Amino acid sequence: MIGKLFKHEFIALGRIIFPVGVVVLITSLISSLTLLIQNDSMVYTQIQIMFLSLFILADVFFVTITFILCAIRFYQSMFSKEGYMTLSLPVTSMQILWIKMAVSAIVLLFALVISVLSIEIFAVVHGFDIIGGIVEAIIGASKELPGLVGIIIYALFIALISSFSSLLFLYACMSAGQLFHKNRTLAIVGAYIIANHVLSLIFSILAVTVLPVIPWEALANANLTGTIYLLISVLAIPSLIIGVASVIFTRYILKNKVNLLV
Repeated sequence: MIGKLFKHEFIALGRIIFPVGVVVLITSLISSLTLLIQNDSMVYTQIQIMFLSLFILADVFFVTITFILCAIRFYQSMFSKEGYMTLSLPVTSMQILWIKMAVSAIVLLFALVISVLSIEIFAVVHGFDIIGGIVEAIIGASKELPGLVGIIIYALFIALISSFSSLLFLYACMSAGQLFHKNRTLAIVGAYIIANHVLSLIFSILAVTVLPVIPWEALANANLTGTIYLLISVLAIPSLIIGVASVIFTRYILKNKVNLLV
């Protein structure tokens, strides 16, 4: 049943996101090719501008759109009419949540890869290799700072975790709507705004009070690479706390407070 539920969830999101990803790549290729052709006519210039605008918009907003679709899918499958079927399956609420988290992580990573790849396609057509240039720059800089490659990989991993934590936080806010009998949409928006401001205030206070206490200069002189890893880890703590707390809260709501009859 878990495998079937994973497949169903993957298809539900993938049937929209994957074709859109292909469109983003095609738009990137067409836009780059139109710019290669020299034509002074007004009509062709407008065509160039149109495809270039479509490429920029598609590339910039693809990850954001994917994020929004993951959130919408979660709400529809859990707290709308489809929730009757989802919550009646012979699986636990935590298993359902893990499946949705896994599928969302996959499609978000896909969207990120497509966005980067579309930029690379556009650049390569015009004789540039952005990814190759970045890799060469990193390799060159790693001679001055051993372990730089590992630091970058770790930082990218933390960035992905932090982004995914934002989605889990949104899941939790949507789940908070189940605590209200009326105006649930308004309750979700209110929960998001209030929780976001409270958490921002708490972590800002902790950052001001805790970070200055850490002897960063002494640590950097002793082990610069290790200090950078420590700094990245410290900065990631708020996202990790929010992600874990969001999962715990969402599981509690799914297990005890879901009311689809209202």
